[in-house]
Amino acid sequence: MQRAKFLEDYHRLKAVMGDAQAEAVSTFVSGQLDGNKEDLETTLATKMDLSALELRLNEIILKLHGEQAKNTSETKAELLRWSYVLFITQTTVLIGVMVALLKHFI
Repeated sequence: MQRAKFLEDYHRLKAVMGDAQAEAVSTFVSGQLDGNKEDLETTLATKMDLSALELRLNEIILKLHGEQAKNTSETKAELLRWSYVLFITQTTVLIGVMVALLKHFI
């Protein structure tokens, strides 16, 4: 289909430009088309490439989920530790205030 259109364009060019110039243009365009075909063949991904990429992405996702779970448990432990520290500190301050008030009024 593409070659048929190319031949039609070549004949139109030949009628307008002449045989030598139409041949030069067609050679140039043909080279460009062949070059694009080679570029496409080297840059297109195959099903194997996509499968390998999918496997690698799944490995990375699993690794990230593992790290996230680890960070979540560490965060929970850190929050629990700070909760106990704040509870003990508040209790100590409250007892201190109550003892000071009792000494002042008694």
